[in-house]
Amino acid sequence: MEDVEKQLVEALLENTFFDAIKDKIDEQELKQLKLTSSAEVDGYLFNKIPDFTTILEDVTTTRLSEYLSQEETTDDKHLLN
Repeated sequence: MEDVEKQLVEALLENTFFDAIKDKIDEQELKQLKLTSSAEVDGYLFNKIPDFTTILEDVTTTRLSEYLSQEETTDDKHLLN
């Protein structure tokens, strides 16, 4: 997987994960905490959301499966041409 492709997959996973947890966090509280690093935000979310790890695993598994299925379909199409 190329660097650009990795970045796209990571962004897709991150966006999907935050969509899955957005109703579990208080954005005002998050802004008031003034967390400055992604590690601080991750720590806050991990402690704030009881099923953080499960949601992250589910999102990752689902999205990577979808992505890999699309890759296989694309590869199959190239083989048929």
